[in-house]
Amino acid sequence: MPEFRVRRGGTLSLDILVPRRRQVIEEQIISSEADDPVQPIWGGPLQASKAAPDQSKVKLILTYTASAGSITAGQTVTFTFTTTRHTTSLKLVNLSTGAETDLTGQIPAGSTTVTPAGPTSGSSVAREYRLVADGSYGHHEEQTLSIGVFTTTCQVINTFVTDKTVVIQGQQVHLNWATTGGTSATLKDLASGGQIAVSTTGFITLTPASTRTYRLTLNGPCTAVTADITITVTPGEQSITTYAASATNITAGQSVTLSWSTVNATEVTLTDMSTGTVETVAANGSTVKTPASTRTYRLTAKGAAPDLSQDIAITVT
Repeated sequence: MPEFRVRRGGTLSLDILVPRRRQVIEEQIISSEADDPVQPIWGGPLQASKAAPDQSKVKLILTYTASAGSITAGQTVTFTFTTTRHTTSLKLVNLSTGAETDLTGQIPAGSTTVTPAGPTSGSSVAREYRLVADGSYGHHEEQTLSIGVFTTTCQVINTFVTDKTVVIQGQQVHLNWATTGGTSATLKDLASGGQIAVSTTGFITLTPASTRTYRLTLNGPCTAVTADITITVTPGEQSITTYAASATNITAGQSVTLSWSTVNATEVTLTDMSTGTVETVAANGSTVKTPASTRTYRLTAKGAAPDLSQDIAITVT
């Protein structure tokens, strides 16, 4: 390296060429107190500031990967990346829409999740996502990943029917259904909250105790779909199945037992026809009476049909 000499108080201007950049260094001459019109600036070889790295040799993006190379429309993909210390800004560009996601805050390592749009026509489409990095000294690097997006056939409940929508309490009802594209199904009694797993196509026989709504849920590649059926349960016509007395002829002071049973009765009463006294009794039960004189006791069952009554006469001697 040659030795450079300039006059005291002068300026030395050096042009140093580096790849893709020109750097000009100006240094004010530092002179000694000695009255020497010319002396070296430095005691050794000429020193310049550090040159910028060659762009062709500087790496910004170390890794750029996707969680899946192909998906079904509606699914997500996560992109993961790592960068070098030279990276100063980073973004992900959706080449289909031009939308950009700033990832600078995640340097030097991070990830982001996207939901690529499905095809507008046909059965598949490729969606490209470009990772763009910029670094010190004007360096720039890009990497692109392509995600295949395929259409999907959603699950469908084709039919969900019943043989009866109105039944009398105690009667059975048959539910039938047929579906396509589903992976699993459940049937839920919305009144009780009970739920069972069922086949995606099938039938079931039930005996609802009261009015019920049954919900069929079909799971599959798309959001779960449902269908409901409501079964109305009526109590049916009431009837008196038995009404009897332990004795129908007694002497004064003796007691008699009256017993009865009913079906579908919403209210049951026992009336002393001699006095007009009315008692509300259980649908199925018994009572002990000690009549002072001959009496007739009337059992009445109320329900969906007109009131039903039966009489028993107790003779007292």
